[in-house]
Amino acid sequence: MKNKKGTRVGSEQQYGPRNANSLQLHPCSYLCVNVKSWLKNERMMKPGKNYRGVMRRDVDADEFACDEHFTFTETSKHIAQKRNPRVFSGRYITITQKDNGELSPNFKHVDMDTPDFSTERYVQAVANELLWGLLGLRGE
Repeated sequence: MKNKKGTRVGSEQQYGPRNANSLQLHPCSYLCVNVKSWLKNERMMKPGKNYRGVMRRDVDADEFACDEHFTFTETSKHIAQKRNPRVFSGRYITITQKDNGELSPNFKHVDMDTPDFSTERYVQAVANELLWGLLGLRGE
C-alpha cells in the first residue's frame, strides 16, 4: 500500500523489515537514546503527562549512534500572577491597578444593537460606576 507521496506505509508483517533510511525521518530524530530525568515534584514520570523543562544532549557520539545520552531537567513551575488585578468590577467598566499604583478604567463589551439600548442611560451608568469606583478606591 502506498500513500499520496508514493512511499510504502504499513506494518513490518506486510512489507518485512526496513532499514532506518526508508523511514524518512526528520534530520533531528534520534532512534535509540538513553534519557536521565531530574524531576522536581515526582519520583517517576507518569505516562501521558507533559513536563516543562530542558533537554540536553550529553554525549557527542557521531560514530556510535546507539550511545546517545540525554538529560531532562524539569524546571520549577512558573506561577502566573495577574499583571494588573481588578480593583473594581461594575456592569459596564472595570478598574485595574498597575504595579506602580496607577488606576486604569476599562470598558466592558456592551451590545448596542438591542432595541432597549439607550445612549443616555448607558453614559449615566458608566459615569456612576466611575464615580463609585474611584470614590471607593481614592476616598475623595
